[in-house]
Amino acid sequence: MQITAIIAMQSGGDAWEEELNTGNEDPQAYCERIIAEFNERESSRPGYEPRELLRWKAADNGVDLKHAWEKTSLVTEAGGYDKMRCTGCGATGKRHGVGQDSVIPDSSGKNRNICKGE
Repeated sequence: MQITAIIAMQSGGDAWEEELNTGNEDPQAYCERIIAEFNERESSRPGYEPRELLRWKAADNGVDLKHAWEKTSLVTEAGGYDKMRCTGCGATGKRHGVGQDSVIPDSSGKNRNICKGE
């Protein structure tokens, strides 16, 4: 899962955002683990200030992750559509017209509206 982690120094100050891919791990647990590992690894450096997780949010401010469609049919099918497949998760669909936004995911396919990158 693509997320944005909002991180700050434990002593205060401005927060910053970092884009992360948590894979199949729980986002909260993932963020806490990598920050703890970073703090432990860097703690011996002079002047190092520990970091803390303030919060996290799904990538694109929680908007569904988009599929990355590729055409799988050699030519346009009878009926005027192209067969498409998501390179991230394997979902399938049909494209009427041109462009990524004109693909209609198959209703019976997995991950109909959200690409989970599986």
